[in-house]
Amino acid sequence: MDSQSETNRMFRLNSDKGYVSLLMLIVIVFLAGIGFNALYKANSQEKIIRYEADKVKAVFLADSGLEWAKASLLEDREWQGGTRFFTNGSIQVEAKKTTEGYCVMSVAQTGGARQIRYGDFIEKEDDLVLIRYRELSCDAR
Repeated sequence: MDSQSETNRMFRLNSDKGYVSLLMLIVIVFLAGIGFNALYKANSQEKIIRYEADKVKAVFLADSGLEWAKASLLEDREWQGGTRFFTNGSIQVEAKKTTEGYCVMSVAQTGGARQIRYGDFIEKEDDLVLIRYRELSCDAR
């Protein structure tokens, strides 16, 4: 009878170890899931922040395109536009002569953001004055 109780005791010990291993495995899987979820959320936040920064850069590039057009038109009244490339983006400017002055469209793109600015300039003495400013933002993706 002693050998049977000893066998039962050994069997119980082995089954208890199995439950502890299973419990440890469940805890590890749960913690790994939490870790992957946190990593995914951090990566998503980083993408959103990068896109917002690209939008701000594109706004400044589009506005600088209007200034580039103004400076170029002051030098050459027949200037019709052009494209400039930068390390982080590009500006494409198109200028059209109108009866009152010039209509300028500036398209800036950087990363995944794209901004468009429209400006109407009139000639006053030896200068060009911005009389109308419109903006359009759109996704480049």
